[in-house]
Amino acid sequence: MWTITNLKTLSAILFLVCSFRVGGQEIDSVKMEQIHVIAKQLYDSNSYLLKKSALQSKRSKDFLFPWSQSFYSQTTLEAYLKNLEKNAKISIENDGFEGNQLTLSSYLPEDQNNSIFTSYDLEIIKSEITNEKNEEIQVGEFKSRSFGYEQQCSSVDNKKAAGLCKTIEVNFAMPKLEATALKGKLVWNGKFVSGYSYERVTKNNINTPIVLNNLEFTVIDIIDNKIVISHKNKEDLLLNNLSFINIDKSGNKIEAIPYSDYLNAKEKGSLNELPRVTNSRHTIQSYNYSVFKNNPDLSFNDYKKMIHEKILRILNSNNPKEVFKKEFGEHYVIISTVDIIENLYFYTSNYVQKECTTQLK
Repeated sequence: MWTITNLKTLSAILFLVCSFRVGGQEIDSVKMEQIHVIAKQLYDSNSYLLKKSALQSKRSKDFLFPWSQSFYSQTTLEAYLKNLEKNAKISIENDGFEGNQLTLSSYLPEDQNNSIFTSYDLEIIKSEITNEKNEEIQVGEFKSRSFGYEQQCSSVDNKKAAGLCKTIEVNFAMPKLEATALKGKLVWNGKFVSGYSYERVTKNNINTPIVLNNLEFTVIDIIDNKIVISHKNKEDLLLNNLSFINIDKSGNKIEAIPYSDYLNAKEKGSLNELPRVTNSRHTIQSYNYSVFKNNPDLSFNDYKKMIHEKILRILNSNNPKEVFKKEFGEHYVIISTVDIIENLYFYTSNYVQKECTTQLK
């Protein structure tokens, strides 16, 4: 599982900066305290990212690249999508704890590929559901997804569908409202993975732009088990859609040890009480990347001295967010893997997709 940190920390820093600026000119002792608080936030969220990690991994010998498998044709996948739109239903129920839950459900006949939903996803484009006052009701965050096989088919156009089906239900949070008073429709996007775009990255193509579907990025450094990326994408777009695989010289996948194995090894002392490393993603400003790459053990006091004037210029600015960006540079993404980078592949999914509309009945 990949995690992302530092984005919330950065927001907190900018909030502090803007809050401090609103107060106008402060006495020196107060401003010094402001500089200390911001510097500490920056140091705590960046100083550990380029330190050497204690690495522990396992090898998966029977490994196939995702793009090595066979895929259904575009015609077949388009037919599946039409079928799912035709059979789709919306239901809204109160779950008794967190308000209403919206369920978007559909099905495919059982005689179609049983594993097809493993490559299927859907996302809500917009909600046109309204209450009794015709006020638009926003659908909340994704909550859960479930699949069923050899299930009785739902009814379509008031006619019972023949045979058994494969079903899918995707649940979203909703405000706590009177469900029976709601009406309208959902516009959503259904999609199947139809293949992958990928690129092998080595130290030879560092600083060479890479384009995978709608993602454009550049690997600017590879340090032990870390890859540093410069990009112009929206942060979430890159982080949610870019995947990677690290392969050893024998073609085995390098991956994290199961948590249960880690606990057993730690209990026996074979890990020497070293921290467990998992695949993770973090953001860092280009200035801080340069600072901590050159001196990963830099102390807080020395770091604070280095950025004292930068923070002062930010605090004295009428546009602290812009000055912060100017002083600390663009955002990089640091991907930390579970072991030394040997043969790295980045990849993204290709989709056959369809925009669908379903009425709430």
